Parts: sequence; structure tokens; C-alpha cells
Amino acid sequence: MELKDKRPKVAVFLESAYLTNRELLTGFLKCTRLHGLWTPVLRTGRNDEPTRRSANLAECAGIITDRLDASITRVARTHRIPVITVLCDRRTPEVIANVTCDDDSVARLAADHLLARGFRSFAYIGGTTKWSRVRGRAFRRAIAAHRFKCPIYSPEGQPLADFLAGLPHPVGVFA
Repeated sequence: MELKDKRPKVAVFLESAYLTNRELLTGFLKCTRLHGLWTPVLRTGRNDEPTRRSANLAECAGIITDRLDASITRVARTHRIPVITVLCDRRTPEVIANVTCDDDSVARLAADHLLARGFRSFAYIGGTTKWSRVRGRAFRRAIAAHRFKCPIYSPEGQPLADFLAGLPHPVGVFA
């Protein structure tokens, strides 16, 4: 005799190579075990691996993903399935919510930490992603509130070694 699970299925696609995503997945599974509101359908691994979906997305009541690709968008649109993105800037009509970091708070915590250790020279080493630029600007504002300067390094500019060599030392770096 086969038992049917009547709870709605929720597809969870998170790249488990990242600690943040593993922690999110752990929290999601804990919530699922505690409250039993839905049955998770998981796909973990790296986003560059072939996608192996263990269930038909059309049978899911929702999708939680860190990679909103065309196949997910197409199924969500066709079957009117709501999507929650995790640390993903992409917006489509199917995306009802985005779980993200509070980059301003992260930057303020980093500034407070370095200031509390007595640093008077600061720098931010960022990348080209939107969240990295937001953190860099927020870190610079937090440092400027204490009347210090904070140059921001971007990989599009000079070599990192040259940037670091041009800073007054000791320097508190948020990267």
C-alpha cells in the first residue's frame, strides 16, 4: 500500500557549495520538520553541474532558488507557480520575494569592528557584483561618519598589489 503525501511540494534549488546556502537549506529543512507544512523537493550541488530535478516542477506549489534560469521561469509562468529567489537580483513577475542580505548592516558591522581595534586607515576591496558595490559605498559612509577616508578597490582598476602598497599602514581592510 502506497501512502500519498498530501502536503504541497516546494522545489528548493540552492547551490550547496556556498556556506550561506547550506545554512539556508538547513534552516528550511528544520522548519519543514518542525511545522510539516510542505514536502521539500531538493536539488543541491553546483550551478554548473547538469540539473537533475527529482520531481516535475509543474507539480510543485512553489519554488525557492538561487538561480532563476529560463527553464524555471518558463515552468513558473506556465503553471502560475510562485518563486522566491535567494541572494539573486533577477526580477520577473513570478518572483514574489527575494531573500537577501542587509548589506548596509554588514558594512557597518565591519566598520565598527575595525574602528574598535584602533585602525585609523581603511580600505574596501570589492568586486563587480551589485551587492559588493553596495557594501563598499556603505562601508565608506560608515568610516566617513568618523571623519576617516576609505578608498575602494575594484578589480576593474589598478592591480591589487599597487592599491594596497599605496595605502597608509597599518590599514583596516574590509574585503
